Amino acid sequence: MKARLLVFLAVSLLHHSVFCQLMPDRKAIKVLLETNDQEQLRGYLADITEDSVTLFFPENGYDSTLSYEAINRIVLLQKSSFLTGLIKGFVFSETLIVFTTLGENDSYFGPWFFFVLGNFLIVAPTSLLTGLVAMTPSLYIDTTSPTNILKLRKTRFNKFFVQSDSIRITEKGIARLHRLSFSKDLEKPSRQLGYSPRFYLQPFEPGIWWTSIGDQIIENYQSQFPEVSQDRRGQIESSFGVGYSPNSHWEVGYQLTSSFYGGSSLAYYDTNVSHSVNYNYEFVMHSVYLLRRFSPYLHGVSDNWQFNAGVAISQMTPDLYTYIYAGDDMNGSYEERNSKQSLFGLGVIGSIDHYVSKSFSFCLRFQNSWFTSMRIDDYSNQEFGLSWNESTINPRTTSLSLGMRLQF
Repeated sequence: MKARLLVFLAVSLLHHSVFCQLMPDRKAIKVLLETNDQEQLRGYLADITEDSVTLFFPENGYDSTLSYEAINRIVLLQKSSFLTGLIKGFVFSETLIVFTTLGENDSYFGPWFFFVLGNFLIVAPTSLLTGLVAMTPSLYIDTTSPTNILKLRKTRFNKFFVQSDSIRITEKGIARLHRLSFSKDLEKPSRQLGYSPRFYLQPFEPGIWWTSIGDQIIENYQSQFPEVSQDRRGQIESSFGVGYSPNSHWEVGYQLTSSFYGGSSLAYYDTNVSHSVNYNYEFVMHSVYLLRRFSPYLHGVSDNWQFNAGVAISQMTPDLYTYIYAGDDMNGSYEERNSKQSLFGLGVIGSIDHYVSKSFSFCLRFQNSWFTSMRIDDYSNQEFGLSWNESTINPRTTSLSLGMRLQF
């Protein structure tokens, strides 16, 4: 417990140093602006109103307001630094490792073994990934279009607005401002206000999965077998998926979930007879989904949070392995069975995307699916008095997952 508290204290202090300081200018939106008189101005975005843009000039320490009509071309850039992203990833992942590994309960290897292993397998990759993501621009807009310039008033840039009394000016920030230049490839769709990705790749989405197969088998036969148990009701699985958006409000896609394993054990014992039945099952799940976006991500116009809801059509083919034992004090009978059935299901999906950049986001997803009936074969053994009738169950799967998505 002492080690746990010390590590948590260190992580908390690091968290405080990252999130509780004055906003450094590397987080500010840097602006290169050309007026109709061909004059170029460089500064930090201080405010946006219905008819004007206000810039803060860090080297001079004053603000200047320009109307939209006076702007000929404008570039806006906002991104963080590798170190900031690395520290953020370390803070969150290290906190998770501390609370899951340095508990009071010991194990065969000891909690410190899993703490060190978790730092290598989880904390280090997470920190590196968040550092690389922080280096990619969260916002990059380069436009001469009067329509796009007018759209600036609809943007939600206020969390990056610069207030002269709450910002820490650095030499690196000013140097980055002076390196800002107009792009040769003007009007690239991916760099304009309102840009929405069309293709999605979900390489890794771990989550917790539950299935009702074991519960329903036990419910069907619990009257005959008073002693029941389950090997696993929920487990961590991973998914892979691809998606396509015909427009900013809809997304269709395909998702494959890795193998799910589970089992149920039923038994009956008395002084003369013992019966036991073990059902083990495994399956992978294929899903085709349709999502409606209630807050579509539009680069530079909307917020970075996107909320979605939709439906999914799923298919799975569970392999059901049955191990049956019936016997008395003198003899016994053992039998193995195997069956495979193709089931189709209909489900509902709710998800939340957070866009770290226009090409990378995190997705929190909830899915619940109901499947067609699954048959449980009958059995009869007159010698030892064990039998049951054929029955059906209606499996249901539930999942809660968090993963990364790449979009372009």
